[in-house]
Amino acid sequence: MHDASLPDMFDRMISNLFDGPAIRSIEEGSAKSGIWETLEVSGFLDALVPEAEGGAGLSFAETMPLFLAMGRRAVPLPIGETMIARAVLAKSGRTCPSGPIVLGLPSLVLPGAQHAEYILTEKRGELELSCIKDANYADANNYAGPHEIITGKERSGVEEAAEPLSTAGAVLFAALIVGASDTVLQMSVDYALHRVQFGKSIAQQQALQQNLAVAAEHVVAARMACETASSQDHWPSQIAAAWSKIVASRTASVLVRTAHAVHGAIGISSEHELNIYTKRIQTWRLAGGTETYWAVIMGRDMIADPRPTLPLMLQEMFS
Repeated sequence: MHDASLPDMFDRMISNLFDGPAIRSIEEGSAKSGIWETLEVSGFLDALVPEAEGGAGLSFAETMPLFLAMGRRAVPLPIGETMIARAVLAKSGRTCPSGPIVLGLPSLVLPGAQHAEYILTEKRGELELSCIKDANYADANNYAGPHEIITGKERSGVEEAAEPLSTAGAVLFAALIVGASDTVLQMSVDYALHRVQFGKSIAQQQALQQNLAVAAEHVVAARMACETASSQDHWPSQIAAAWSKIVASRTASVLVRTAHAVHGAIGISSEHELNIYTKRIQTWRLAGGTETYWAVIMGRDMIADPRPTLPLMLQEMFS
């Protein structure tokens, strides 16, 4: 399954499965069994599972394009979470269930939990796989996302050390933000070019050009942080994962604000797809730990490490 064309194959598959109407239908609670069966048959859910365990044996870096593609399509199901969960379970010698899995990460929101069958948590290196129906959660519905957002018990603050499952999840959600940001940025540029006011397109307004340029800079920075975090031979280090989630979450705030300013009222209408993406971006910003959570984790680790700051960052990011 190590093939340069894999990202294109995956992108074509999910673009067929998750167009605008399909996403809205899933958000409203329609059946997803046929979609999940297609994903199962494709083999992509086992992308990170070692070849010795029957998977594709892809590295985290090789899987990054798949995560970005999921973001570009605003995928509402926990596909990336299931990929990570299956890999973690397989490496620990545990049996992997066939249904969707969400990750129990340091966050009050679990995107896609309404559509999941299991939740995987990790505490001090011990894994626990539970049926989602047995978890403590409640429905939520606000500007940050539709009613598939699930809330769980609040964690006991940032004193809890981030586990390997948490670092992988942080990079995943950062990549999803970046992928969705690519789509939102392109939608905003296209809309600005075609929206005419007072006889000329709004793209000619200098203030709008400046705001879009700043948003684009943030997206590029977030992409670089994600690619750096996944460039190591092993799974992302805690500092690299923290940095990717911090940068991506900050990007989310800037991009969503800019995109809706460009689109105006039409961007929040049910007929327009912009709000599908911006809601998903805000959801992923909260998922897996906010930028504040990871900033504290990163700062604490760097203060505790005796290495000078620059060598520490270079070694953690690239070694």
